[in-house]
Amino acid sequence: MANARMALAQVEACQTQTGSFAKCQTQAALGGASAGIKYVAGKPAAGQVNVTARGSGKSESYIIRAASADGKIFRIYRTEGFNVQRTCILAADRSPCPVPTW
Repeated sequence: MANARMALAQVEACQTQTGSFAKCQTQAALGGASAGIKYVAGKPAAGQVNVTARGSGKSESYIIRAASADGKIFRIYRTEGFNVQRTCILAADRSPCPVPTW
């Protein structure tokens, strides 16, 4: 959960500097190493984070997926309307976490 929150701050800061979430999906762009975050391009394993940007310009959105050591995937989804949604699923069967929002 902490990695997801830190990634959210890094993605938003990167977008402010670059003007595009599409430029904010990699370890190099986000500087995650300094915060101890390991960004990956594919499905994140425990302790890793994936950022996927969608759309372009004013209609951009993104999804952050952060995998925890206890088998949860914390997701932050920023919609095109600037709304942020947070959910949690169990990696094993993709069912909601016992407390699905955080």
